[in-house]
Amino acid sequence: MPRIEKQASLEKQIEDVKKNIVQEMEPQKKSRKPWFTCLMIFFVVFLICIGYLAWVVASTGLVFIPIFTRFAYTQPAPLREVTPGVPVETVLREQMTTSFLQRFREGGRLLPSPNQMLEVSVSEASLTATLRSKLEESPLEGLDISALQVVLEPDLGVEVFIPVEESDLQTAVILFFDVIVKDGAIAVIPKDVFVGSAHLPSFLVNMFLTSLLEQRLAQLNKIVVGYTKISSIDIFSGELLIKGTLSVEWQRPL
Repeated sequence: MPRIEKQASLEKQIEDVKKNIVQEMEPQKKSRKPWFTCLMIFFVVFLICIGYLAWVVASTGLVFIPIFTRFAYTQPAPLREVTPGVPVETVLREQMTTSFLQRFREGGRLLPSPNQMLEVSVSEASLTATLRSKLEESPLEGLDISALQVVLEPDLGVEVFIPVEESDLQTAVILFFDVIVKDGAIAVIPKDVFVGSAHLPSFLVNMFLTSLLEQRLAQLNKIVVGYTKISSIDIFSGELLIKGTLSVEWQRPL
């Protein structure tokens, strides 16, 4: 019996020592664990932010970032190649003259009535030529306006493709917008803007693109509205069909 009691006493002492060690270590664990956890969370969030930023920058194609560029960036290309054609103002004058002369031959009148319905078509080649010439007057910094082109498609709307100058990755800015009639003139509604493979947030599009488009569109409206008050605009593949009524007094062709 004494031997059993002695062994039990020894086991109790060992248990007491273990409890004391555990009690001494627990405050240290409790005091260190929150700091360590916060540090790890901050580090992980920091890595995610850096990774996301690198992915976005790489997707623009403006700079090369190893690994990220390979997966985030795809070289942009227009829907199709468009060669600049006859400027819009020349096309309108020619179509208006032809339309008036045709009606004169048919009805014996050279001067159409003020409410005469008119219909003219403008090709994407003509829009490309006119937009290039207008933007070259006040070029956009860093963009190759001489390579700008416009594509028209019913489901797509209007695509404006502008390569970035001196780009090693051959990136470009691509703008998509719809064309509507507002107060008898042409108006545009921005839809999407891409820089390379990066899709710009809508608030940036509205902040910067809308005012820019309105400025450039005002010049085009001066050309078109100088002839007609527009009633409708339809987009076909490669062509913009403008319908309206005569808004000027037409001069007798020489």
